[in-house]
Amino acid sequence: MKKRIIFILLFIILLIPLASCNSGNSVATNPSYNDDNTVVVDTNGRKVVYHVSYVYDGNDSKTTIKNIKDYLISINGYISYSRDSDNTASYTYEVPTDKLNEFLDYIDNISGIGNKSVYTNDVTSSYDSNKAKIERLEARKKIYQDELDNNTSLTLEQKLQINDNINQVDNELEQVYLEYNRISNDIDYSTVNIYYNKRNENFGSNFGNVMLSVLKFVGITMAISAPFLVAGGIVLVVFRKKKSKEE
Repeated sequence: MKKRIIFILLFIILLIPLASCNSGNSVATNPSYNDDNTVVVDTNGRKVVYHVSYVYDGNDSKTTIKNIKDYLISINGYISYSRDSDNTASYTYEVPTDKLNEFLDYIDNISGIGNKSVYTNDVTSSYDSNKAKIERLEARKKIYQDELDNNTSLTLEQKLQINDNINQVDNELEQVYLEYNRISNDIDYSTVNIYYNKRNENFGSNFGNVMLSVLKFVGITMAISAPFLVAGGIVLVVFRKKKSKEE
């Protein structure tokens, strides 16, 4: 009985350091976000991509679009896509991520802005994977290049083979760098989409245009009909006078 108790106590003692090691090495896999309007917060070193979208349903989209553009330029952002028509417009703004909260505060205070939605994507794994690939390929290329530059005993065939290897590594590097730079740009610049609904603001102008067209039509009709109305009036007056004389 005593041996069993001693064995259990030893087992518990062994578990304590294991538990403390596991708790000390834990790493957050997902960033935490505040409940207020702050979108970008401390992500504990994670690489996060932000996409935000709005709908504008106000009465002065032209001024709003201009003001947003001016503010965007002031924080070193740029417009990556725009489409504008009579009734709607759509703009995609690329905002430096370190200025995203500031930009969103500005947008949130615009009259007519609403339907805000925020999407986040943790790309840490892809970022680290591509970075590691680049480091491995660069190291391999250096080995080939050092062999080519320093080994004077290489035959022509061997030199050609090493050059082929270097070209192959360069091709792989080009592809990996494209993906790595794309991810890096997505991290550095957040995307904000705004859809502008112009139907409300165009209702008044459209109604005015319709009324103007109606008035023009009535005016033209009256101008064309005036001579006939005058002639008809004269005939009617003459007819009445003649009729009164006969009576």
